[in-house]
Amino acid sequence: MRRNLTTAREQQSLTVFPPLTSLNKQLTEWGGGLSQYPHVTDTNLKPLSQKSVLLASKPLTNVVESLFFFSLTNARMLCRDVESVDAIHSPEDFYRRYVAPGRPVILSGAARLFPAYRRWNDWYLMARYGNREMQVDAKKEVQDSHNEDMKLLDFLQRYKHSDLYMVDRIPKRFQDINLWLSNGGTTSTLHMDNMDNLNCMVSGTKDWFLLEKHVNEKLNLHHDDGEEIAVDVERVDMYRYPALSIIPWWSAKVPPGDCLYVPQGWFHHVRSHGRNMAVNIWWTPMSVFNHSDCSSRDYCANVQLSSLKFRPGIQIRFVLKTLLEEYGGELQKEMVQSLVLHHGERIITDTVFTEFDLNSDGCLSVAEIEAIKETTIEVLLPDVQLHGVNTYGRCQAYNNTCSA
Repeated sequence: MRRNLTTAREQQSLTVFPPLTSLNKQLTEWGGGLSQYPHVTDTNLKPLSQKSVLLASKPLTNVVESLFFFSLTNARMLCRDVESVDAIHSPEDFYRRYVAPGRPVILSGAARLFPAYRRWNDWYLMARYGNREMQVDAKKEVQDSHNEDMKLLDFLQRYKHSDLYMVDRIPKRFQDINLWLSNGGTTSTLHMDNMDNLNCMVSGTKDWFLLEKHVNEKLNLHHDDGEEIAVDVERVDMYRYPALSIIPWWSAKVPPGDCLYVPQGWFHHVRSHGRNMAVNIWWTPMSVFNHSDCSSRDYCANVQLSSLKFRPGIQIRFVLKTLLEEYGGELQKEMVQSLVLHHGERIITDTVFTEFDLNSDGCLSVAEIEAIKETTIEVLLPDVQLHGVNTYGRCQAYNNTCSA
């Protein structure tokens, strides 16, 4: 007689998925409880079988099923669709409904307003920008991936038949506007961005799977050294991350012509299909939105970038505030100087720190940095644009951040 043997670890993992009462308690802590999922019942929410547990240690061809190896019975039932809207009435309306509460939304048809939506086929890009050096990466994003430079002409001649993915800023001075181009089949890591993000599809489709920010804070998804990317989406370790099977996910299918707003701090995993071109824009999260200069604008008219002003002081203040909050609300001068770097160089000199340290106690606090006007910051730190912020205690550039 053949014996059915399981290791102690496998046997223990058979009870990873909790009964409905425990799940409801956990979801209630995360917000809303099972009342948001009326189709989840004791009948269809069953403990894991040995077979499904063992799937956790095997690579799966479908990235989504590797994230949801309970996919067809359990975790997919906890997946909600991101809201889609046809119009936003004003910048104030967009901020009030989505940015302030941190809610993702699909802006249906928004990318169709871009001139690039009509123009940016391969032949146009070859003719206009073929000699431009671009950053190219492999389709499957991994935590230690590295970009290489390639002329756009060479990339466009090769990408349909190779494992290449172009990620570059357009143009260089607009450091938070990025172009993403591939022939489809790309997969991202499970990660978050510390900026608000608007991702617009020029061609192709992207499938997004997102986790709410307040749920992220309950999970241990980052490395000990401060990196926020930790989960292998092709080979999910459900022994290490059992919560991934029961947390409430959001999903969004974004076709060509649509844009997706992703709030700061939401973990997400992205898959691309077909010739895939997207432009994403990162911007600094704002706790207060000043819309006084919006009332006289024609929202349907194109605006020349030369008529707008960049305010790096807002971003620098956000970087400093985020670091201070991570370290309990205040830091001594030496710590601030060692943590805030620009191209590897310290930028908070003794003179700058003295101007920031309003009460002259040798420490910089959240209240002090919030009280400093962005214009003052820009005078003290001219020509400085700090990049992404790691909310686990490090300020770092996001040259290798995988956002789309």
